[in-house]
Formats: sequence, structure tokens, C-alpha cells
Amino acid sequence: MKRTFKLMIAALMLLLLVQNVIYADPSSSDSKVSAELPLSSKQKEQLSFEKEYLGAIVDVIKETFESIEAVDEYGEFYIDNEVGLKFVLALAKEDEKTDKLIRDIDSLVPSELFIVEKVKYSKQYLVTLAEEILSSLQKSGKKYNIETSVKNQKVYIKTDVEDSIKQALEIFVNDYDGVVEVVDEYIENSPAATRGDNHTKLGGGIAIDSNNCSTAVTATKGTNEFLLTAGHCFSGTGATVKQNSTNVGVVHLNAYGNLGTDVALIKLTDTTRKITNGYYYSSILAAGGYYDKSYTSSSTVINGQLLCKAGIKTNVTCGTVIDTAAPVTYTSGSTTINLTGLIKVQKDDGGIVLPGDSGGIVFNAYRDYEVVGIVSGNSIASGTFPAGYYGYMTKIGNAIANGGAVTLYTSSTEKSVDPNS
Repeated sequence: MKRTFKLMIAALMLLLLVQNVIYADPSSSDSKVSAELPLSSKQKEQLSFEKEYLGAIVDVIKETFESIEAVDEYGEFYIDNEVGLKFVLALAKEDEKTDKLIRDIDSLVPSELFIVEKVKYSKQYLVTLAEEILSSLQKSGKKYNIETSVKNQKVYIKTDVEDSIKQALEIFVNDYDGVVEVVDEYIENSPAATRGDNHTKLGGGIAIDSNNCSTAVTATKGTNEFLLTAGHCFSGTGATVKQNSTNVGVVHLNAYGNLGTDVALIKLTDTTRKITNGYYYSSILAAGGYYDKSYTSSSTVINGQLLCKAGIKTNVTCGTVIDTAAPVTYTSGSTTINLTGLIKVQKDDGGIVLPGDSGGIVFNAYRDYEVVGIVSGNSIASGTFPAGYYGYMTKIGNAIANGGAVTLYTSSTEKSVDPNS
């Protein structure tokens, strides 16, 4: 009898333990550990590679150059994932800093995973050239995309228009000594404007503007609280903004426009809300739960690495960075908007970004506590290319600088909204 009673008590304790696991608060540390990114087997292999090496490499780059972007003056540091996985430092010029960086990276990764290549043109040179071409073409009425590649030492003008216009574009090939190449391929791009409950705790990857767009991060300035999202989600400033279906604030600043920045600053006015540094990392927890990850700092990216975003349309998706300073032309009816300096991400099966994801949070896969940007737009389905084959992200540094110089809210302590403080 005693043995039976002990077995019953043990079974009851086990049942309670299972219930605690199943019904754990989605914001608890246990649920954060269990969340997984929706990655292909190839992407999982790359994420493991990045987690093992990339963090330490980025740290030594920042020690020597202060930022990853500063390397662009010399060449570019990127991941080559076409055949295996390798880090590449392409250099158009060398000095003591590049010598030190080579030694530091050599000490961190096996020699077979790190390549130093001499190139003629730096990333900075190619991006400047691309922006010059964009400036020349933006009033031409032609349809095109512009891409840069340090690896191939090219600026590509991609278009599918008639031969006479292609021939007109050939002037750039002649003027720039073969660096520019006209490619017979054009995919139209569009701002991605369309998780859904009303949230008392505001963070990244939830619905805004009546579920037409998503949120990226929260921020503060002075005594006020803000949300950052995509600027194209709104027309101008002053409009009342809904989070899902209830009023939450007003459009305080909007930097979207030709050669502008796709960011809007929402001043929060609903005193029943709180801001957090949380965001949705796993779509499984979207219904009824709160955020399963949090950001504590901001960062940048390199070509070839994995990058992820959270938005209300496609939840969490990840792709490969193919350009860290991409120009993009958005077409909406008869309106054309040109933007520069965006992060361009590719997902082979499409859907990296779709309408509704605009304004969502963009974060590093290998360091998920680092926010990288704000979702801007996506490529439209064209031929064999599915919708969202490409996604475009506004860099978080540019968004903050042009979004009113607010301060990213990185505290784990929830902060009540008080517009009158």
C-alpha cells in the first residue's frame, strides 16, 4: 500500500511538472531557449559556422576599424557561401591596420576558412559609382535595379526593357572602363506595407497601422516613448496610429521620400501601454503570448551572412545578405521612390519579406540580441522569381539618425507610456 501511494505521488508530481513546461510564460527564459529559427538545413549549417567564428571576428574588426563599414574603404569583408563556407577579406589597399586585421583573423579561424584577396576596386568605390548611376537614371523613366559586387568587381544594371534602351545604358559600360555591366534581368520592387492582437506591452514584430505594417523597436527621447517602423506605412506626419485596432500614438516624424530613409517615428500617447525591448523570435508563440527574445544592442552586417526579420505577414524568416549598401527603386503606380544604403537579403524560395512585414524588426541570426534594421520592401513575383526573393532593410543606425536621433530602448525593465511626463 505504501509503495502504491508513493508511486501515485510521483506520478502526480511528474504531471504537475509537465503542465508547468507546457503552460510556461512565453516570456520566461525557458521558452526563449526553446525558440528556433525557421531555417533550411543549409542555413542551419551556416548559422553554426557564424556562431562559432563570426562574433569574435566582428569584435576584432571593430577594435581595429571601429565599425564593419569602415573596412569598405579598403575593400570588403564577407562570407563566401557559394562553395562551402569561407571568410573573405578583399583588399584594394593595404596598410598597418589591414595587416593587423589579417593576423587577428588568422588567430581566430582555421587557415582553410579564411582567404585574403587583392582586388582593384573597394566596396566604397563601387557603391559611390552605383549611386552616381542611380542619380543619372532616376529621371529617365527606365526600369532597372542596381547591384554591386566586390567579389566580381562589378556594378550591375539589371533591366528587361527593349534593346534601344539597353544600348543607351551601355554608355555606362564605356564610361566606367568595364566595371559596369548591363544584365538582362529585372524584378520590380515594392514597399512591403499589409502579429496581430492588441498588445499592452509594445515591442518588435507586432501589428501597427490596423495590421497593415509591423513594428521594429521601441525608443525614447527626453521623457517620451516611441515606436520605430517603416516610413512608407504612413503619408506624412500627424496621423493617429493604431496598434492592431486601438489608437496608440501619432506619427511624429517621417523620413520616407525620394533619396530619404524609410523610417517613421511614432510618439506613443496611450498610457495603458508599456514599452519593452522584446520581439517575436518564434511564430509558435505569436498567439496570446508575449515576446520570446529581446534586443540589448544594435549592430551591422557583412555580405554573405544570415539575417532574419520578424513581421506580421510571414512571421520570422531568414535569408542571406547579398549587399550591405544597396540602392533600390520602389514603384507604386506612377510613383517612383529611390533609396540608397539598404541591406539586401535573398531567400531562394521567396517570402523573405511580403506585404504586411514593413516596419518589422531585423536581427542577427548568430547574435539574436542585436537589432540590425527595419524591414522596408520586397521584390515582386517575376518569371521564375517568387515574391520576396529579395528583401530590403533600412539599417538601424540610419533609421535612428534620421528618425529624430532617439535612443534605442534596450532595458529589460518595462517602461510605462507617459506623454505628459
